[in-house]
Amino acid sequence: MHQNFSILWRYLKAFTGLSNGGDIILIVGPSNNGKSQLLGLLARHLRDTLYTHVELGHIPIIGARANPSQDSRMTPKQLIRALLEDGGHPLFDPARIERAGFYPTPRSHSEDVLLGNLTELVSRRGVRYVLIDEGQAITRTKDPKFAATLMESLKNLAGPDRNLVVCGGYDLLEPALSIRSHLAMRTVVLHLAPYDLTTGLGEWERILKTMSKSPKLFGLGKILIDSASMLIEESNGCVGVLERRLKDCLSWCAAHGIPFDKTSLAERRPTKLQWEVQRKDIADGMDRLQQVEWKADSEGELTLIGAPGKMPPKSTKVPPKPKKGRPFQRNPDRYPSAQ
Repeated sequence: MHQNFSILWRYLKAFTGLSNGGDIILIVGPSNNGKSQLLGLLARHLRDTLYTHVELGHIPIIGARANPSQDSRMTPKQLIRALLEDGGHPLFDPARIERAGFYPTPRSHSEDVLLGNLTELVSRRGVRYVLIDEGQAITRTKDPKFAATLMESLKNLAGPDRNLVVCGGYDLLEPALSIRSHLAMRTVVLHLAPYDLTTGLGEWERILKTMSKSPKLFGLGKILIDSASMLIEESNGCVGVLERRLKDCLSWCAAHGIPFDKTSLAERRPTKLQWEVQRKDIADGMDRLQQVEWKADSEGELTLIGAPGKMPPKSTKVPPKPKKGRPFQRNPDRYPSAQ
């Protein structure tokens, strides 16, 4: 495990042992940086460590993946249906329906009905954790306030003795933290950050050294270490992007019968569109994650930098009325420059 990943992993293990429910954990980060892998490790930890013995008929963990659709309004309904299927609801469990041999006519349920079924399910089945992957698909709507409403509709999944874990991109930050206070104050944000070129180069070289010990990259450690600066910049500091890049370069070299070296790495550089779209996503995410700044005065008391002060009183002066213009003239001067 690399440094950024292992820090979050240790935090999650400690937090899940301390939490009594009612918490919303938001795992955000750039694409291909290990968020889904972290969520999978958390699910295995909960199943094998915290909830090894459960009552008959109880399911301590349910999870689903949020999938985008043509109509963004349908995405939460699809997510709720997936959670109902994973929890084994009798009306939405395909395996149970097939065993019973009874295939009911599919009906279009409203979101209220689906949320009611899900609330009943998590209560009856003793669900302790609800895990959602690719959560940014829920928030991709035209209206950010509407996206916040969609996030708020899932807030009820974090109730007594039950936590909600949502994993996704930086798009989750704006609707979850900036619009609804009662949603933001219950949320813990975990940032699986990429590595920076200036501060993370040492850890990046350690990652490359560890990867070079695998059979597929055996003997290529010196080439990878020499190309560390190029690889961290072109991968935007994301370990998943680095892994995909190395697999692509190895396949390219095998197809052309050429050795794996710095020249072949430079040949298979990412396109400008690929690099810039991820760079912009990371820059926007870092901007949204800016922490509150505090300063200490001479007496050691901390105060907020940029805290809103008293608003100046509004002026009671009435602005002058604009002069009415004359749209037409009786005898216009058509050639003023001729005088």
